[in-house]
Amino acid sequence: MVSSVNGIGANWGTPSTHNLPPEIVVKMLKDNGFQKVKIFDADYDTLRLWEILGLKLWYVAVGNEPFLETYNGSYLRTTFPDLQNVQTALIKAGHGNQVKVTVPLNADVYESACSLPSGGDFRADIHGFVIQIVKFLSDNGFPFTINIYPFISLYIDSNFPVEYAFFDGNATPLNNGGTIYTNMFDRFNQGFMAHISDGKGTPMRPGPVDVYLFSLIDEDSKSIQPGNFERHWGIFAYDGRPKYSLSLGTTNFGSLVPASNVKYLERKRCVLKPDAKLDDPQVVPSVSYACALADCTSLGYETSCGGLDTRGNISYAFNSYYQINNQLDEACKFSDLGTITKSDPSTPNCRFGIMIEPYYGGAEQIFGCTRMAVALILFPMMLCSSFLSYIICLEIVGDPAM
Repeated sequence: MVSSVNGIGANWGTPSTHNLPPEIVVKMLKDNGFQKVKIFDADYDTLRLWEILGLKLWYVAVGNEPFLETYNGSYLRTTFPDLQNVQTALIKAGHGNQVKVTVPLNADVYESACSLPSGGDFRADIHGFVIQIVKFLSDNGFPFTINIYPFISLYIDSNFPVEYAFFDGNATPLNNGGTIYTNMFDRFNQGFMAHISDGKGTPMRPGPVDVYLFSLIDEDSKSIQPGNFERHWGIFAYDGRPKYSLSLGTTNFGSLVPASNVKYLERKRCVLKPDAKLDDPQVVPSVSYACALADCTSLGYETSCGGLDTRGNISYAFNSYYQINNQLDEACKFSDLGTITKSDPSTPNCRFGIMIEPYYGGAEQIFGCTRMAVALILFPMMLCSSFLSYIICLEIVGDPAM
């Protein structure tokens, strides 16, 4: 295995109706050369697997984008005390020299009155709070963490310069006092991988950057309030199948390696009955019901399934609900509009999925978790003045017992 990328990591989220078992995900991470992973909860089986592999904890992140403008200042006065409390807990647990704390901030903490990077500063409404955190991180040698979503910049601002949202170098260079910028943060994932594999860093801070791709796997239970795209950030689909061609520069394969040993439900789907009338008064409420409780985000405008006809749209909604409910016969009734078929109605661009077998973790055995894991995960929850999300960054070492 080659490793031209230094410390490439992935965000592994779990807001999904059906999650892959941790051992399958860990093997997929290793097969693709990921060296680090960022997790967002304290799943018992995941932590136990890390114990088997040889747990190496790098960071505990206090909160996730706590200064988002949409939070209206809810966490302004609690984030820094929480950060201090977590560090205190780590020191008391004997991990102060090994584990670092950080606060992942959204890119909107930054604003600029002009088009030059040097004209930027932290937002006026949070300036003092962010400076306090940054000083704390700097004084203790902790990392400054920022979440950057060029896609969202494009999504919310039609005037955003497209050429600066990607890492393919097609932007006209911007000269800012002798510092040359060729991109907003330097088309996306592939250009990004090429950028970091060269160890370029940023114009003002050249050199390797510790990065975590967002995200590893699609999450079909995420809120779509920001947009339907929220459930489709993954470079892998829900079943560990690569969604598109991408070279991470970490293996000899030159492309993503799919998850192995994935177990699926029976190869059958729920579709609209061939003789069903489109003007049946139960069609609209049935589709609305299915989409409200399943995932119809792939049916949106210019999406992978956006080219289906009306019957196809209805069938897709029915099948999504049917699969998420583990193919129960009752989940394909829809006022007698649905029928179960073993034929595949997928099109070249739209996949009518078969759900993976449900994974039931061992959370009920949480008290069997190692003392180390409990100290690192639960202490912050008990000591923080407000509950924020915690991210644990782990280095993958050893081989999982497959």
